[in-house]
Amino acid sequence: MQRSCTRNTFTGNTIDGVSNSTRGILIESAANPSTDNTATGNVVRLAGAGSCYAFIANFSSGPVSDNVFTGNHCVGTGAASEVGLTITDASGGAVGNMVAASQFANLPTGITIGAGVTNTQIDAQQFDTVTTHISDSGTGTAIQTLRFSSTGALASGTATVTFPNGGFSSAASYACTARDTTTPANGLTQGTFAAGSLVLTGTGTDGYAISCGGQ
Repeated sequence: MQRSCTRNTFTGNTIDGVSNSTRGILIESAANPSTDNTATGNVVRLAGAGSCYAFIANFSSGPVSDNVFTGNHCVGTGAASEVGLTITDASGGAVGNMVAASQFANLPTGITIGAGVTNTQIDAQQFDTVTTHISDSGTGTAIQTLRFSSTGALASGTATVTFPNGGFSSAASYACTARDTTTPANGLTQGTFAAGSLVLTGTGTDGYAISCGGQ
């Protein structure tokens, strides 16, 4: 745990067996702020109810803001009340924190953003066997958790694009753009999402490029 810290880097730690509603790595404010810190390249493994990582703002004079959380890994057991990352504003202001390119596995909830937390940026996470990817009660949260791109060629006017495991589990949670790379004037039609794949329909054996983003 670090309380009231500024411009520190927490990196390369491996923490096993976190449980009993505790946290593996905690950045928390007391009477002074915890700002501009970086947590990167850490691994936390849970052994029961608890959080791998947490940002908590506790005092009006001590915000937790502008911290960067990137390239970290959380592994749970699937037990109830396990969370990968929690961001909480108890009164101090949790503002403008960024969560990027981290992996969360075998958890009921990947990321929890509490009420009062503002302007969190969440970008390009990987969720593997996580029931709820993001629980967001904050304000102004910008979420771009998954990105996927692929190229190929149609066969007899169709191609089936298969998404990677751990994401794109619902057509309501992502959007794709696709184009014909052989003859751009030839359109491509996106079919109905089913079982982790999407069918493209176009012209003959034309090439295609598809790019998707979402939660």
